Amino acid sequence: MRTLIATLLTYANADETSLMQDRVKHMASTQLSTYGDVSSTESRHDSTSRLLETAEKMIKNGVTPDVIIFVDAIVAEINDVVLPAILEEHQEDQNYIDELCARFTAAVDRLRADTET
Repeated sequence: MRTLIATLLTYANADETSLMQDRVKHMASTQLSTYGDVSSTESRHDSTSRLLETAEKMIKNGVTPDVIIFVDAIVAEINDVVLPAILEEHQEDQNYIDELCARFTAAVDRLRADTET
């Protein structure tokens, strides 16, 4: 009985390790894509969603030290890679909107000045 349990635990640990290695490879290939591309943004979102779902399933099935390490790695990646990318893209979009507003204001001012003359 102990041998059977030990064998099952070994296979379960190997599956988790294999899953984590596959996720790490996928994350590395995702990071190589450009951040400005719409498809890379979607793939980052999909990748992050899948990683979080996998972590949630692993936690529900039983927390092991490997699961905790995996979840910590995911949280670190979100905080170190995903969140800064989102904030950077937000700032670029906000700068673009501010520039457009300034151009509209300048155009209205020119129109008023030309109307007065």
